[in-house]
Amino acid sequence: MSVFVVDDDPDDPDGPDPFAVLASVAGRDDLTRLVAVVATDGREPYEIARKLASLDHLSGGRAGWRPTGDPARTAAFVTAVHALLDSWRADDLVIAGGTFVARPDVGSFRHRDAYFDIAGLFSLPPGPQGRPPIVEDGAR
Repeated sequence: MSVFVVDDDPDDPDGPDPFAVLASVAGRDDLTRLVAVVATDGREPYEIARKLASLDHLSGGRAGWRPTGDPARTAAFVTAVHALLDSWRADDLVIAGGTFVARPDVGSFRHRDAYFDIAGLFSLPPGPQGRPPIVEDGAR
């Protein structure tokens, strides 16, 4: 079973954040897939990548998402989010003797296309799934 929470108006500051709603559900059930429907128009990939990775951590690997919006921008958005989520290697997180990361440039990323030109450090290690799946309509 999946729970979908829709964020269809990124310009509405009073609307619920689907990631916050799904995070509250994550602790009450350990079987349900938690899917945020994200309007990519008016959003930034870094913001969504952080929220998606956080939900994946909180839910133990049950996060998913369904990006919506202008098809060309949405495709670029997904590619940028994947670049961020892929910026950590499997052996980058080291917790030993006061050291937490294996190299100083952990999480470094660079993505450039017609819609986005972003670079920097992605500060959140990957969740259990690495890349939470994109869930299509009707998926369970």
